[in-house]
Amino acid sequence: MHYVDPVIITVHGGTVLTQDLCDPKAMHNSPYSETIDYINGFLNISITVVNRHGISVVIPPDPPAHGKYNNLFIIRRKIVIERSVMQSVVNSLIRLDDNNPDTGETVKAMKKMIDEHGNPVFNHNRFEVSLDTVITYEDLRKTGGVLYSNETDLVLSMKGASYRPVHPQSLEYSRTMRLIDSIEKTNVGNLYYRIEIVDNFGTFGTRFMRIGENVFSIVPIKDNLRRSGIYVTQNTPALGNNSYTELKESFYELEKGEEELKLYRTFEQARFNDEDQQLKQKIELEGMKHETAKEKLNLEKEKNFAESFKTGLGAFITILGGVATIYKIALTVATVSAKK
Repeated sequence: MHYVDPVIITVHGGTVLTQDLCDPKAMHNSPYSETIDYINGFLNISITVVNRHGISVVIPPDPPAHGKYNNLFIIRRKIVIERSVMQSVVNSLIRLDDNNPDTGETVKAMKKMIDEHGNPVFNHNRFEVSLDTVITYEDLRKTGGVLYSNETDLVLSMKGASYRPVHPQSLEYSRTMRLIDSIEKTNVGNLYYRIEIVDNFGTFGTRFMRIGENVFSIVPIKDNLRRSGIYVTQNTPALGNNSYTELKESFYELEKGEEELKLYRTFEQARFNDEDQQLKQKIELEGMKHETAKEKLNLEKEKNFAESFKTGLGAFITILGGVATIYKIALTVATVSAKK
């Protein structure tokens, strides 16, 4: 069978979940449905089941009376397919190669059931498939009491309700691994601040941020594991001189994060429109005004001094002129007296 390369989805679209449309009766008309049940056949061990959304449930031990499932934990999935959509399901099963390592046991089991029947056997125009995934005590013991079932996409734990395992395909796991990676690359005793812009639709664009006197650019990336937005990883704020600090990650919607984090769309805006820069410019402007006023005052003083000096000098010269005149008169009188 030829294996067809799958289409890799790299951009996640937005979804809206609302209670207004929830109507359990509406599912009666669904042409395709999947349900899941849990059977805890252990005698005295509760099993915690965690899905990729982080929702967990503790299944208490309840071994069936007939003993068939004793010491086993069963994940039972029931798939109901109506005749109207059966062909599309069959086509998808045919396209998947049993020899491909990525083909899971669920696909193989469904193909086997259909192959054994030749054509699907419908019950009231519905084809029903029941698939059991069996977890033994030994399976859990070998993995330290916690395991991830790739086939069912569930985490199973027998370590008690107080132990909360993180689903390896969840957003929480991705965030935790990013923080661990950040911790390994830096000392949490130092200040650590990191901004990432995830723009899966390519509509947001590069942003700029001013730190001190420098402007830095933040180029968006595409990440199929994360929703579009701004991710900030930083130390928790200090509460005192010796307070403990750790790394945390915060998420902002694109537009809201742009406003709250003071991100700018151009280099010029970040360089010249920063509030601190404006304040500095205002202070510098006030200083310039002060210096100008001071210089003007000094010029006035110098001008007044020059005027005063000029007036005083004139008076001094006048006085000197008077003295010279008196001296000249006295000299004339003395000369006349001598001739007599």
